[in-house]
Amino acid sequence: MFTLGKKTSRKKPLTIACFTAWLVSPCTTSPVRTTVENTCGEDFRRPSVILCNHQSHLDLMCLLMLTPKLIILTNDWVWHSPFYGQLIRYADFYPVTEGLDRTLEHLREAKRQGYSIAIFPEGTRSPDCSLLRFRRGAFFLAEQLNMDLLPVVLHGTGHVLPKQDFMLRRGSIHVRVLPRITPADTRFGTDHIARARQLRQFYRAEYEALCRRVETPAYFSDLVLHNYIYKGPSVERAVRHALRQHDNYTAEISAPARQRRSDATQYRLRGAGLTRCTRQAPSTNHRRRTRRRSPCHCRALCSSPRQSPVRQRGLSRPVPSLSLIKSPPSQGCNSFRPGDFRL
Repeated sequence: MFTLGKKTSRKKPLTIACFTAWLVSPCTTSPVRTTVENTCGEDFRRPSVILCNHQSHLDLMCLLMLTPKLIILTNDWVWHSPFYGQLIRYADFYPVTEGLDRTLEHLREAKRQGYSIAIFPEGTRSPDCSLLRFRRGAFFLAEQLNMDLLPVVLHGTGHVLPKQDFMLRRGSIHVRVLPRITPADTRFGTDHIARARQLRQFYRAEYEALCRRVETPAYFSDLVLHNYIYKGPSVERAVRHALRQHDNYTAEISAPARQRRSDATQYRLRGAGLTRCTRQAPSTNHRRRTRRRSPCHCRALCSSPRQSPVRQRGLSRPVPSLSLIKSPPSQGCNSFRPGDFRL
């Protein structure tokens, strides 16, 4: 690992800028599409405590995209990392395992120099991109330093680079900057304990709203295709063609639940080689005459409740009904007849 010589106040901004350019490169490559939403017009000139949800290693890079004048509190694993631990120590990022009381003086000096402090209040990466419990250290630090809270919502980093994976996937990342919360703002409580609880509820509502807006069928198409890339080139081409032909199944997903169940039934029948007969059902007298001779093949798909032959005879112990057993149809089987389903 190379060194940049003696650490000085002049070299520190240059070091952080080079470190930022090196880290941000995976978020700006072609497989990853990054979108930043800053509707509140935040310029990050005033120092603040930046709160961010933690899903992946890319979260650090997304925060450095917003402003290079940033100090990030890390844990021991990142502090002693063989990949970028030396650069993190050179950039004056601080570990939080020794407690915030020992680092308050360093953070006060960073605040006087105009640096913001970024903390992941969850404490660890979420394995399923859900929002974990917020710890109180970030809110206690903002209260002691009298700094604003700046929530930043990240979405998609856990899908592009999951916690248990080391390969960058194709996908999109959305970064949303929310308005500042000043120390005089009492909407989320007056102390750090109440703010940790109230701000998690507010953060969860904003994150769910972002998920509903971003998680479209086109968003999940890359994730679906990723599950088939190791099953052979023919399977991958078939899945890619099906997604392109059906427009990522947008119409099927946006259809009502009843219509989706009907379409799923038709897909199952088509995959099993069965076709439903479109001829009109016979009359009631015809069904009564042919009841003992005509087996019913629609036991699993009949809308009316059916009983096994043992239960119809009044025996106490029923047997499980199998769709392959040919049994006389019951009174409720009015929509299908012999030959409705044929190979």
